[in-house]
Amino acid sequence: QAPQALVDKYRKIYDRPLEDLWHDRVSRMRDMGLFPVEAPTQVPLFTSKDEARIRSAAAIRAAMIETSDTELGSLVQLLEESGELDNTLIIVASDNGASSTTSELTNAPFLGAKGVLYEGGTLSPLVIRWPGGKIKGNAITDDMTTYLDLMPTFLQVAGITYPAGWHDETPLRPLEGRNLLPLFQGKKLSPPENFYWNLDGHIALLHKGRWKLLVKYNEEKERNNAEATLELYDLKLDPAETTNLAGQQKEMASMLLDTYRRWADEHGAVPYYQVLDAYKPLRAARSQALKARLDSIRRERNTLPLN
Repeated sequence: QAPQALVDKYRKIYDRPLEDLWHDRVSRMRDMGLFPVEAPTQVPLFTSKDEARIRSAAAIRAAMIETSDTELGSLVQLLEESGELDNTLIIVASDNGASSTTSELTNAPFLGAKGVLYEGGTLSPLVIRWPGGKIKGNAITDDMTTYLDLMPTFLQVAGITYPAGWHDETPLRPLEGRNLLPLFQGKKLSPPENFYWNLDGHIALLHKGRWKLLVKYNEEKERNNAEATLELYDLKLDPAETTNLAGQQKEMASMLLDTYRRWADEHGAVPYYQVLDAYKPLRAARSQALKARLDSIRRERNTLPLN
C-alpha cells in the first residue's frame, strides 16, 4: 500500500544482512535516548526465517510510513498557512507494534509483535507538538502513558468537563485515564498503580510502570483450572524482556496474578474458552453456509455452455 517508486527506494536500503540492520536500529535507538544504553538485548535468529519476505515487507512498511509523513507534512503546511499551527495540538501515534512478518526487525530490540502482549506488541511511539500549549520541543519522556490518557488530555486542553451522565441522566463511568498536559510541559507523572490487558485469552498486568506479568493463553489449563505458567519482567532494567523472573520473584508474580484476577472479576472478563464455546455454533453455521455457496458455484460452472 505504497507507491512502487518508494518501495523500490527502500528495497535498496534493506538489501543488507538482517542482523546488521537490527544492530544499526538498536544502536541508533540507544544514541537517541529511546532505549537504555545498559539494557540487555537478544538478537533474533534471522537464519531460520524467510529473509526475502522480511526485506520485502519491511521495505513496503517503510514506504508506507514515508507516505504518511508526507501527507502529515501537507496538513502541517496548511495549518501554518492559516496561522493555526502553533495553536493546534498534534499527536502522531501507532496503535500497536509491527506485524509478525517484520516484527523481529522493525520492533527491534523489543520482543513480540502485533497481537501479542510483549513490549513489541504493546509499546507504541507517541509524538506531540503544541507550542501554544507550552510544550517543550526536542524532549523525550519515558514516563508511562496509555491511550486511555488521551481523552482526559483533550478535554483539559479544550476546557471541557466530562459529564457525569447522559442526557437522560443515566450515569456514565468516570474516565480511567489521566490528563497528560503536565507531563508534556516537563513535569513528572507517576504511572498508574496497575494497567491491565486481556487479548484473546492472553493476559498481562503492568505494575507501577515496572513489573510486567504475562500469562499466555492455554485452553487446556484454563478449562481444567490448572496452574498458569507465569512470565515476569522488570521493564526498568530489562525493557526488551530478555529474562523471565517469575521463578526468582515468586511473591511478586503471585501478587500480580491475584490482582489481575480481582480486576477480571470486577470487569466481567470471562474465561476465554467460554467465549470460544459460545462462538462454536456460529462458526459451524457460517462454515455450512460457505460450503453450500461453494457447492452452488461449482454446480453453476459445470452447467455453463462451452464456447
